[in-house]
Amino acid sequence: DTAYKIYDDAAKMIPLQKIEELSVLSHPNIVRPQSILLNANNLPIGYSMQLLKDTSPLVSLFAKSFKQRNHISNKNTVDLVQKLHALVAYVHSKKGTLIIDLNELNFLTDGQFKEVYGIDVNSYQTPSFPATVIMDSIRDRHCNNKFNHNTDWFSFGILAFQMLIGVHPYKGNHPDFENVPKDERLNARMMKNISVLHKGTTIPKICEPFTTIPPALYKWFTYIFEEGGRRSPPTDYEIITHIIPALVKEITGTDLFDINEMFQFDEEIGRVCSNGTTILVVGQR
Repeated sequence: DTAYKIYDDAAKMIPLQKIEELSVLSHPNIVRPQSILLNANNLPIGYSMQLLKDTSPLVSLFAKSFKQRNHISNKNTVDLVQKLHALVAYVHSKKGTLIIDLNELNFLTDGQFKEVYGIDVNSYQTPSFPATVIMDSIRDRHCNNKFNHNTDWFSFGILAFQMLIGVHPYKGNHPDFENVPKDERLNARMMKNISVLHKGTTIPKICEPFTTIPPALYKWFTYIFEEGGRRSPPTDYEIITHIIPALVKEITGTDLFDINEMFQFDEEIGRVCSNGTTILVVGQR
């Protein structure tokens, strides 16, 4: 299937040379400009591209409720992060090509949440055409506007962290920034390398625990978000599936309260409804 992008103003048409330079991106999951569309005067006014159906924007995966409704496990999410990693690495394998605006709206997942697709590819940087836009939330504050592979990887890290945990790595609250205006806190935290991994930072309870992050990736997150280092992410996405059981103090009744176990479930309780009859919904339904 094919989709078409047509410009009302032919002057805004992406340069044909850039379309040629983007043609090296032959990956099936990169939705790049393909055939040129001409008007009656034989002037280029648009292009064709791959049509994707039944997709969701990558940002959907930031919400725990979306994952629960669609039965997306942590393993599924880690696999999608790995697919995104592979897509960025593929772009970098083409000399002089960078994504730059590597934000959550420029990627889609398929209906089965097995694949990642890159869109808005006409905004990528190519050898002859520097990129001109970048979303502020994924912009590396320490690159002095000199973008390279590492700045793309920093942006990738922002997305990967939100996919896994559900919060931007420089959001949440930290006591040292309480007096900074809210609209300036993200920038201030990024400049100071004070992420949600920093001691004293609090994040919403709805977020996933940090233990859902593969250990090698967690170490890399700490390096780029907390230490201000820059390097490509690890290829080890192994998840720790064996957890040492914690010692749990048994709660029993007292002379003030009578506590008895009524039910036990293997899955997390999603919600409780009561209108004469109590209904508990467990798992990801």
